[in-house]
Amino acid sequence: MEMSYMRAWTLIRTMNACFKDPLVRAVRGGTKGGGAELTETGQHVLTIYHEMESESLKAVQSGWVEMLRYLAD
Repeated sequence: MEMSYMRAWTLIRTMNACFKDPLVRAVRGGTKGGGAELTETGQHVLTIYHEMESESLKAVQSGWVEMLRYLAD
């Protein structure tokens, strides 16, 4: 994603602070060296987000096709 480790964790901390429950949890050490994983809340929020994105794209599709006629090549 061309993003520094520090930037990614700063965004995760900010995102977690915006929700009642954390969306991402840090996983320390272990055989794989740790990392991060979505919480159950994070999985639900991601599903909702994908649904919203899909509905939004459907809602603007006809306008976008019309807009393309005016954009430079």
